[in-house]
Amino acid sequence: MFVDKADARFIQASVDAGVSAYIVDGLRKERIKSILDVCISRFNAFANLQSELEKARSDLEERKVVDRAKTILMQAKGLTESEAYNLMRGRAMCESVKMNEVAKSVDSCLGDFQMNADRKLRIGFIPLVDAAPLLVAVDKGFAAEEGLDVELVQEVSWSNIRDRLSIGQSKRRICSLQWRSPRRLA
Repeated sequence: MFVDKADARFIQASVDAGVSAYIVDGLRKERIKSILDVCISRFNAFANLQSELEKARSDLEERKVVDRAKTILMQAKGLTESEAYNLMRGRAMCESVKMNEVAKSVDSCLGDFQMNADRKLRIGFIPLVDAAPLLVAVDKGFAAEEGLDVELVQEVSWSNIRDRLSIGQSKRRICSLQWRSPRRLA
């Protein structure tokens, strides 16, 4: 920014607004190019710092989600920290998704369950072939063997399950489970 005279309040307001340089009485033709080059370099450096800060914040949030999911798995299944991590990592590799996505899934389905005193888990499903492992697991008592009190909620579409989750229709969370291919339930 080129100005005729210095003003401390205006300088501070300019810097707060993102001005990279405050040039007093410096609007001479031979100085403009070098001043603008410095301003552009400073702006790019600041933009890079902002980008790095956002990435660091995002990475920290992802790490918190993974740590919470590890804790949930450790409590629910009696695993060590490394076993819980390896279980999530294996699931992420198997499904070709990021570790953070698996951690979010664990947190959304089991997080509230862990806090729930009656230990009831409502699972929404669509009566399709991919729901067979879930139906068999509940019918044969496999879920109960793992300490899960499961209530199956049949829906007509995945969008119904999504809507129930988003509006918080019931006091207990409904988890939606869909498999891309047959997998072990627990």
